[in-house]
Amino acid sequence: MRKLFIMVMCLAGTASFAQSRNGKMDAKQFVTANRNPNAIADYKAITAVIDGYVEGLRLGDVAKLKKAFHKDAIMYGFMSAGTLEGSVDNLYNFVAQHGPASGITSYVSILHKTANTAMVLVELEGVSPTENSTDYLSLMYKDGEWKIISKVFHLWAK
Repeated sequence: MRKLFIMVMCLAGTASFAQSRNGKMDAKQFVTANRNPNAIADYKAITAVIDGYVEGLRLGDVAKLKKAFHKDAIMYGFMSAGTLEGSVDNLYNFVAQHGPASGITSYVSILHKTANTAMVLVELEGVSPTENSTDYLSLMYKDGEWKIISKVFHLWAK
C-alpha cells in the first residue's frame, strides 16, 4: 500500500509538471536547477558578504553596509528599548548616529544554503560597549551576487 501511494504521488507530480510546462524548462530555469547548490565559490561569496557587513559595523561605514544588503532589505529584532521593525535603513541610521564598533568580534556560521538562498548565523560581541548581538541573516543570490535580504536579531547586555 505504501509503495502504491508513493508511485501515485510521483506520477501525479510528474503529470502536473508535464501539464504545466509540457515537460520543458526554459533556459533560465535550467541554469538555476542545474547549478551546484554546494559550490565552494558560493560559500566564499556568502562569507565575503558577511565579512563586509561586520567590517561595515567595525568601521561605522554605512556605504560598506549598503554593499552587503539588498536595497529593499528588512530587519526585525529585540533590544533593551523594545522591538525594532522595518527597513534596513534603521541599521544605517543607527551606525551613522553611533559610529564605529571598533572592538567588535564575530563568529559566522552558514546554517544552510541552496543554489539561490542562504541562512547565516552571526554572533557579534562588542556591538557597543555594553551590548552583544545574535543575528540571523537571510541572503539571496540574484543578478549574479549574494545580498542580505533580511536581518533578525537579538541585542543583549554583556
